[in-house]
Amino acid sequence: MNMNVKHNDMFYESIRNFSFEQFFSLFKTTSLDISTFWLINSGYDKEGNKKYVHLIIRGCKVRPFFGPHLVSVQNEKGELDTFWVNSLTHLRRNIFHFTDRLSFERSTYLIPFHNSEVLVRIKSIRCFLNIPFRGNENEEPIAPRPKKVRQQLLDTCMQSMVTYISREVNGTKQNIVDEMKRVVDDFCNQLIAMDKI
Repeated sequence: MNMNVKHNDMFYESIRNFSFEQFFSLFKTTSLDISTFWLINSGYDKEGNKKYVHLIIRGCKVRPFFGPHLVSVQNEKGELDTFWVNSLTHLRRNIFHFTDRLSFERSTYLIPFHNSEVLVRIKSIRCFLNIPFRGNENEEPIAPRPKKVRQQLLDTCMQSMVTYISREVNGTKQNIVDEMKRVVDDFCNQLIAMDKI
């Protein structure tokens, strides 16, 4: 399969990690179906050249950004080829032949509007993105990560937060915990408020 993998041809002025507020301000929603948006995936070939590919993710079999996905990619003739891939990691490594180890989400950018010069990194807004389910009804869904693994990931994030707050707030552990609770409550309340607008 000959994909249109281009060399060093990204002329976008602004590639950003959007905050939740910036995302909401741009799209006016907290649930965006990206199956009609162009994405750009970037990576390095075996010679170390940075390259990129335009693609559209049309659907998923399990859940967004996990497992098999239906994608459309521009081929060398400028036409769209649409096909299933086992995973988006497989797409980067085996179809685009990127050799770097960046995840799909870290190396992929959403193009918000036609002729837009702003790219939005998928990783920073993933919780707001939806991809239509295209699995078969009689297929068994893949189980989510074990609770222990999820808890380990959350613990790591919480430890980073405690470390940051303890550097900024002089005081006892109780002061640090109180500040952490306040920050988390404020953040969660703002997120819920976005859904109600």
